[in-house]
Amino acid sequence: MASTAERRLPSVTPPANLPDLAYAALREAIVRGRLDFGQPLRQEELAAELGISRLPLREALCRLEAEGLVIMRPRRGYIVADFSRAEIEEVFSVRALLEAEAGRRATERRTPADARQLKALLRTLEQAGATRPLDTEAFARANTAFHDHFIEHGGGPLITRMLRVLRASAERYTRLSVSLASEIAHSQGEHRAIARAYAAGDAEGVGQLLGQHCRNTGQRLLAHLPEGRSP
Repeated sequence: MASTAERRLPSVTPPANLPDLAYAALREAIVRGRLDFGQPLRQEELAAELGISRLPLREALCRLEAEGLVIMRPRRGYIVADFSRAEIEEVFSVRALLEAEAGRRATERRTPADARQLKALLRTLEQAGATRPLDTEAFARANTAFHDHFIEHGGGPLITRMLRVLRASAERYTRLSVSLASEIAHSQGEHRAIARAYAAGDAEGVGQLLGQHCRNTGQRLLAHLPEGRSP
């Protein structure tokens, strides 16, 4: 966890309003581990650090609570959420079902331009995964873009909304293991198989491979979860 003397909240491009600014800064700090699991979120300190009042900060915290990133404790305030192993398994199991369905739909609807786009996204992901030392931020962005392709082209409003929430909940854990070269190699192999099935128009194959990839990612995360984290 960052020292108290170090600025915890990252600089972000100012969004349209103050609640959005607070939400973006807090979410980034949580996902990147600058605000640790179980850490109290003192609203006076955070509001002062962001240079805003407590009202837009509370709106941002309510939004983060809805995404499962923070927890409100009665009479004690908000803390950064943590998850049990069972909850992590559940998140990735549900995500597997939803991404599988989005992948099937996206493949059924794909155009030649969509196929070229996914090929380019895979190439970017391969390049990011090959950097040494690994550029974890670039890899995370490329990985998100690859998965977003299926959500954007195959996910209806409900699937898309649910997957955004599940991804937000799991993203901190995903970043715990992306620096492991062996895990990156396994993940990249799965991405290539998904891309091949998509290029071939194999909707069922894409669905099965995406679902298994999500389940495998969850198991890899659990295998490398630090001792003492999440019972």
